[in-house]
Amino acid sequence: MPKGVYVRTEDAKRHMRKPKTKAHCEHIRQGKLGTVFSKKWKENIRLSISGSKNPNYGHPRDAATRLKIKIANSGPKPYLRGKNNPNWRGGIYPLVKRLRNCPVYKAWRTAVFKRDNYTCRRCNKRGVILNAHHHKKRWSILVKEAIKQNPCMNPYDACICYAPLWRLSNGITLCEICHNKTKGDCHER
Repeated sequence: MPKGVYVRTEDAKRHMRKPKTKAHCEHIRQGKLGTVFSKKWKENIRLSISGSKNPNYGHPRDAATRLKIKIANSGPKPYLRGKNNPNWRGGIYPLVKRLRNCPVYKAWRTAVFKRDNYTCRRCNKRGVILNAHHHKKRWSILVKEAIKQNPCMNPYDACICYAPLWRLSNGITLCEICHNKTKGDCHER
């Protein structure tokens, strides 16, 4: 559209200069939500505010502000722990993960490895990544039995107290390859 063809009245110019209300700004924001911008558009915006065109250009931050930014960007952030973290799901931590990280499981696992001399029992490989495998009864079946046997206890404590889950005779050392081959087995001995 050619410039100067339309002459704006003083009333129209005053209306354009008038500050926008919050409702108007929200209406504009809602209209732009979900808009996908092209790479060229993003590059043009970046170039339009880079260097001397940036409103902060030539205004260095003082030492106190730089220190605050440094502190904010380093180390653990206690304000993002627990319920304050955006990924918080109500304290849900899977039972299997809790059991695999407990000292009783780690002691059982180490005992199985020592008994088998840190060697895979199927392929006799040594010096590879090893897994302790429940070979007589599957882990998930034993966990379910433990929870059934102690219904008044919470599931974690029921599993910790359930002796068959931690029997050395039910464990076998397998390398990762042999252990992956057993994952399809649905045996219930």
